[in-house]
Amino acid sequence: MDKVFVHQISDDDNIKPKYFIKWEGEISLMLLASNHLIICYENHIYLYPLVSDDALITNDERNWGFETDIKFLSRSSKKIRNDL
Repeated sequence: MDKVFVHQISDDDNIKPKYFIKWEGEISLMLLASNHLIICYENHIYLYPLVSDDALITNDERNWGFETDIKFLSRSSKKIRNDL
């Protein structure tokens, strides 16, 4: 089992591990957002929160499965409506 580390750079340029996730298997794509880590593996997307005080993140917040493998992610420029 491997670990995915997210490091934090402080104001005095010190780098230290902030969060880590235990991960089994390969990663196809990984994105770091302000409060989340997004990991794509084959045909699944996993969303991990980065707002906890605990360094170890054990559960994903959400995950999605698709029929085909994920090759890339793109940000939409359209406004998303939450009332649908």
